[in-house]
Amino acid sequence: MLTRRFSKCSVAVKLQLFKTFCLCFYDIGLWCNFTSGAFTKLHSAYVKCVKIFFRYSKFYSVTLMLIELALPRFEEISKNIGVIFGSRCLVPITA
Repeated sequence: MLTRRFSKCSVAVKLQLFKTFCLCFYDIGLWCNFTSGAFTKLHSAYVKCVKIFFRYSKFYSVTLMLIELALPRFEEISKNIGVIFGSRCLVPITA
């Protein structure tokens, strides 16, 4: 949907849209029961979405593409959100 509606926008606008709509992995800190295969498929989908939305060739380097766009790797997203979730669980609640 984003690709069809915003294909003629600038890269800066596309980056803002992608960060807003595609980098919100709600409750990823609770995803402890998923297999490594499920995370691999989600990682592949993330990379494929970035390549399609920003019109990169499917043979283009993923690392170079993410550096050019200043987007985080999927592993960074999942680790950071997991750490944030864990730190919030350890904070004592005061009334």
